[in-house]
Amino acid sequence: MLLYLKANKSSFRRVDFAPGVNAIVGTRAVDSTDDDTRNGVGKSLFFEILQFMLGADYTRLSQERLRNSYFLDWSFELGILFKGQEYQITRACANHKQIGITGPVERLPVQPKVDAATGKLPIALRIGGVSSAKLGLG
Repeated sequence: MLLYLKANKSSFRRVDFAPGVNAIVGTRAVDSTDDDTRNGVGKSLFFEILQFMLGADYTRLSQERLRNSYFLDWSFELGILFKGQEYQITRACANHKQIGITGPVERLPVQPKVDAATGKLPIALRIGGVSSAKLGLG
């Protein structure tokens, strides 16, 4: 289950997920008319970030928003509940070939080595022919 999504930038508002089905909709300003659209509020970018956090190949994201140089110093954290345990998945746009996982990693079905410097669990992605560690999160 998804718990939350946040970024290292204050301009990104943390999203907390509720149990069950969640809907992402554009907000309507008080002075909006029926002719005003809800375009440009970040719905598509939000789903692109979710894909990115769940292991999508950064170079093949369907939209190019996240690959824009504006996001090079951005990183994201996705909180999940997996088999009754909370985990934090972290991934940075600048270092997109690695995903960090913190939480009770000894309970994961695959046991990659923990990075001694960061204390995180680096997961190699399938980029440039490198095999990925499969965590069974899907």
